[in-house]
Amino acid sequence: MIQSIRIKKLIVEGDYYKRTFPFTLGLNIISGDSYSGKSLILKLIDYCLGDKEKINLNVQKELGQFCDHVFLELVIMGNTYTLRRDLKQNTTKIHIYYTDSQQLSSFIPKIVDYKDLSRFILDILEIPEFKRIKNKAHDTTKTTESISFRDMLRFVYINQHELGTKNFLNSENSFVKPKNKPTFQLLHKLINPDLDALIQQIVDNENKIKLLEREIESLNQYLKERDAEDQLLLLTELNNISDKINRKKSEKKKLLQQISDKKSENNKLYNEVKLEVINQARELSNMEELRRSIQFSLSSKRNLLNDYNKELEEMVATKEAFFHYKYDHHEHHCPLCDSMIKMNLPAESQESINQAISQLNKKISTLVSSIQQNESALNEANSYIKKVKGRKDIYDVAFKEFSENFETPFLAEIEVLNSFISSFQNNENLIKEFVRVHKKIEEKNNEISSAEKTLERLRAQEQGLRVEGKVEENVLEFLNKEYRALLKKFNFSTDPLVDYINTDSYMPYYHDASVFDHESGGLVMCIQIAYLGAILKLKIDQPELNHPGLLMFDTVSKYLGINSDVTDDERLDPQSYRAIYSFLIELQDNVQIIIVDNTPPEIASEFIKYEFYRNDLKGFINMDLNEKMKSLE
Repeated sequence: MIQSIRIKKLIVEGDYYKRTFPFTLGLNIISGDSYSGKSLILKLIDYCLGDKEKINLNVQKELGQFCDHVFLELVIMGNTYTLRRDLKQNTTKIHIYYTDSQQLSSFIPKIVDYKDLSRFILDILEIPEFKRIKNKAHDTTKTTESISFRDMLRFVYINQHELGTKNFLNSENSFVKPKNKPTFQLLHKLINPDLDALIQQIVDNENKIKLLEREIESLNQYLKERDAEDQLLLLTELNNISDKINRKKSEKKKLLQQISDKKSENNKLYNEVKLEVINQARELSNMEELRRSIQFSLSSKRNLLNDYNKELEEMVATKEAFFHYKYDHHEHHCPLCDSMIKMNLPAESQESINQAISQLNKKISTLVSSIQQNESALNEANSYIKKVKGRKDIYDVAFKEFSENFETPFLAEIEVLNSFISSFQNNENLIKEFVRVHKKIEEKNNEISSAEKTLERLRAQEQGLRVEGKVEENVLEFLNKEYRALLKKFNFSTDPLVDYINTDSYMPYYHDASVFDHESGGLVMCIQIAYLGAILKLKIDQPELNHPGLLMFDTVSKYLGINSDVTDDERLDPQSYRAIYSFLIELQDNVQIIIVDNTPPEIASEFIKYEFYRNDLKGFINMDLNEKMKSLE
């Protein structure tokens, strides 16, 4: 088995749902109905491996409804890692656990931004960083950009929008397309970093080792200060505490069962009293709310009555002033000519005041009557509340007697058990924290070991390793031979003069035309599969190459012809379709392949790993396979 990276499990999980998708070595096929979630498996694998695009939960509604996290357990260069990425919050962060998915609780994860996952994986694969020179946007100066693990994944995962299209290797993206050639070179070790970059990598690795050593020293000091340096002793103590917790929980469970049995003896009467207590409390609350409403209304009306009385007093005073004031007994002069003016009090003024006083008296009379009604209603409410409180007090006493009768005999025992359990759990959590620190030290020691290997390799390269022209010739010779052989296997005639992998771009050509120039979807797909298949066969022949040894295709059957008489150039005849699967079956003895396809041919039926259906939650989300429900059964 030639394998740099292998997918072991994809796990999706929410508060009430969990499903695990294990994958075997070799060929894994996900088949079934359209729109049943088949492609989502590959998207989530890609998401965990650092795809910048969030999963659109408006489209993947069932995933968003049931799941919050996705986990990817994988083996890289023989070591197991689990990656966790959230689906709804903090989606830019990836949690890295140096263990399988069954032991996550014992490990403290390394948390990285999704952009930094690439460097982490390349370090494990012992692939040096390679930067290509590029022109700056809107500038004549130059800059550099790194070839990342995400660039390598374009040669591993071909989604359904790229397979059989001109967007193969995301070539329609003008920022990505120039990186395909150096990525091909990196996959096949046809390039080495220049001396300056190499020296910088050596310095970076030396600094990384020193930093890790300081971190380990700090962690060891933390354990020393807490007398927790012996991990074996901690694990033994952890097992003992776990046994104690289980015993105390078992005792508590028995007591609770005894309480439950005792309650059931008088359960009917107990429930009746409890229900009456609730009803009396509800009725009392309603009446008190009514009383507050009446009191508020009464207060408002009394304030208004005071205002009316003040206004009435002012009007009566005004009327009396008019009666005593004699307009015609006073001299009045014109402000312009100072001549004498005779003044008479208009009769309508006194009439208006009398009318206003009469209306105000009516309002006061009506308001006094309303206040009397409110006062009467308030007295009735107070009387009724007093009666309800009396009834409630009786039922409260009865309910208290029932409760004490049920709970008291075992209450002290339960409190003691809870105290023991809480104390044991606190000790357990503390020891678990110490164990996690020990695991973190082991992880950092592994990182140091990996960095030292990388440093050793970089120093060897520093001595002047160069890729000779003969190496590139041998690589292209092998790839061309396998590329044409696969096209022939897929029922396409070949000629070495016009069917080849271009030495400048390293892209496949058929009949002297690039894969990006052909129009037939079926032909383009076969060229792509033949090209990637040849690369994988070279990986099998030369395991030391940088290719991850993994292949993922999405929906090969979209270019399948209905029968052998189909003449539509866009479609692929069934013989070619079966030939593709025949090749994948041959290839699966040495690499891992994950294929999404609606209806794979009969020859591939034994490799169908999952079959999804569109309706009744029988697809990617399948409630019959909910592991959290099974754990509760």
